[in-house]
Amino acid sequence: MALRVSTGARNSILDSGLNTLFDGDGALAIFSGTIPANADADIGAGTLLATLTLSADWLGAAAAGVATLAAIASDTAVDATGTAAWFRLHDASEGPTGSSATKRRIDGTVGTSGADLNFDTVAFVVGGAAAVSSFTLTLPAS
Repeated sequence: MALRVSTGARNSILDSGLNTLFDGDGALAIFSGTIPANADADIGAGTLLATLTLSADWLGAAAAGVATLAAIASDTAVDATGTAAWFRLHDASEGPTGSSATKRRIDGTVGTSGADLNFDTVAFVVGGAAAVSSFTLTLPAS
């Protein structure tokens, strides 16, 4: 049997646990290549395309088990040209790379629709801009 979590518990976990995860030092790294097997794994053959900085109050109050990220600073100078395929939310001081079971990280897919994080285009060009206008995290009920 799967664990079942009430809406109140989901909101509390997002508000008090996840909200403090990056302690005002978070970043959203966008990579090309194949997403790692899990968030403990190194980035593999992926190339870092862009890094966007999370605000100090990066996660809004949760409702119905969903929290919306606050403003994310754009990357005004993309690092490399490539096709965005996945992201890693991470503590900026720890960095997104290396295998680690202690670094605080969340990975997800990138696409133009139906992905964990959607962009208008996944074709990133060196020196261009990368911006996120809206992003939500959902804690499932089970």
